Amino acid sequence: MRGELRRGHVEAARILARHILPATVPIATAKFVLTMQYAILAEASLAFLGLGDPATVSWGGTARRAASYGLIFATDAWRWWLLPPLAGIAAAIAAFALVGRPLDDAGDAG
Repeated sequence: MRGELRRGHVEAARILARHILPATVPIATAKFVLTMQYAILAEASLAFLGLGDPATVSWGGTARRAASYGLIFATDAWRWWLLPPLAGIAAAIAAFALVGRPLDDAGDAG
């Protein structure tokens, strides 16, 4: 009886490792990428609205301080204060998408 119980656990672990885990990796990867993209965008949006931690350096906080300057678009200051944080947000979101795509494809091939 005890030997059969051990073999059952070994068989369950083998089924988990060979069938269930490889099928869930692409789903978990896609969910992780989407969650990270959402988290970056949510943090930047909250900081832009002034609801973030003012002691923390943030792309959204930098964009908020730049946009609050009244003459930001009358001068070339927007290129140096508003464009870099927005480009950083877009680049981070694109990077997660570009990293997640091959991981998702690798999970589909297995």
